[in-house]
Amino acid sequence: EADRAVFANTYEASMNYGAEGAGGITITKQMNGRPLAANEFEFTITGNDDKSAEKLADADKRFTNSTQAAAGRTVSMRKFRSMTFDQNDAGEIFSFTVAETKPAENALPGVAYDQSTYTVTIEVFDDGDGSMHTLTTVVKHTPDADDVTIVDQARSDIEGYTAPSFG
Repeated sequence: EADRAVFANTYEASMNYGAEGAGGITITKQMNGRPLAANEFEFTITGNDDKSAEKLADADKRFTNSTQAAAGRTVSMRKFRSMTFDQNDAGEIFSFTVAETKPAENALPGVAYDQSTYTVTIEVFDDGDGSMHTLTTVVKHTPDADDVTIVDQARSDIEGYTAPSFG
C-alpha cells in the first residue's frame, strides 16, 4: 500500500428531533370542572422495544404537569427535547407509548382518570446530504372505542412544521 495514495472519506448525518421547529412532541392535559393544580397528574413514556427505550431521556420517562391552569384550560408538556438521530438510525422506526398514570393509592377524589394511551411512531430518514428528517404518527387508543390517528405522518422537513400535540 505504500506505492499508492489512499483517500478515506466519512459520511455523517444527524438530527436533533427535539430542537425547536424540528420535532419533539407536546403532551397536553386539561381538567374540566375545577382548576388543574401543578404536579397533580403523572404521565409515563415507555419505549415499545429496546432501541426505542434507549432513546428516552430520564426526564421523559416519568413526569407531571408542572404548571397549573384554570378549569377547562390546557397545559402543555414538551417532550423528546434531547432525542437525537444519526445516520445509523436511518430506516429505523422508533415506537413509544404515552399514558397518564392513575395512582394505586391516593387517587384524587371525584376525578375520572383518562384511560387513553397514545402510540408515537417515529420513522427516521437520511436525506443523503448530511441532513435527516422524520415522519411522526400518533395513534390514540381508548378502552371500548376504535383507535384514532391523531397525527398522520407529520414530516419534520416541511416548511411550517410544528411538533405533534396531543392529549
